[in-house]
Amino acid sequence: MQALGARLMDDPLRLSALMAIASLSTAVLPEREPHGAVFDGLKILLPLIASEDMAAWGAVLARWELGLLQELGFGLDLARCAVTGSVDDLAYISPRTGRAVSRDAAEDYAPRLFRMPPFFLGSQGQGSPEPADVAEALRITAHFIETSILMPHGQRLPEARARFGSEMARQLQL
Repeated sequence: MQALGARLMDDPLRLSALMAIASLSTAVLPEREPHGAVFDGLKILLPLIASEDMAAWGAVLARWELGLLQELGFGLDLARCAVTGSVDDLAYISPRTGRAVSRDAAEDYAPRLFRMPPFFLGSQGQGSPEPADVAEALRITAHFIETSILMPHGQRLPEARARFGSEMARQLQL
């Protein structure tokens, strides 16, 4: 059985994921401040990146980034619709507020909203998430990391993370 590090280093996309995680962590986490939840998430994520199912580990990476946003005080509010307060049929996320929007409330605004990946709500069935949902999830987390955490400090999304998101979408054939 090949060691975890060797499995990650032997594949360009997996190595790109590692570089994205490292550069993102360096860019957003304050030095010498413990972030146990972020570390615990990495203990789950890293072995999964070595797995064969790219969509599954991509979804977990996007969920880790959601956790990173939460840990830094910029968590998305996906529990109920920002417009109606309903918990039913949440289908979108506002790129401005980070709040969920139901399908009915979105109406004409839907083209301007992010499409909600089902696994963000825990409503993903058995098996691997849909590749399009993984790509959308990574696009969403990149947007909020950049606009909420980095841009107020005059920074942009680390190049390694941007490259990884593009390459992941390409490999998922989107």
